[in-house]
Amino acid sequence: MPQRTGSSNTFDVMPKQPAATPMTYLHQGRQYVVVAIGTGDDAELVAFALRPR
Repeated sequence: MPQRTGSSNTFDVMPKQPAATPMTYLHQGRQYVVVAIGTGDDAELVAFALRPR
């Protein structure tokens, strides 16, 4: 969400329910948000790259 407006600039449907708090990291100047979804053997991580400013 942009800090100025608080509005969402994207929306994506995940194939499973989120299972943890989202994580964020910076790699080579680009920010990513990673969410753990699913449980047990069906668990996986989904990563979203944020748009550059």
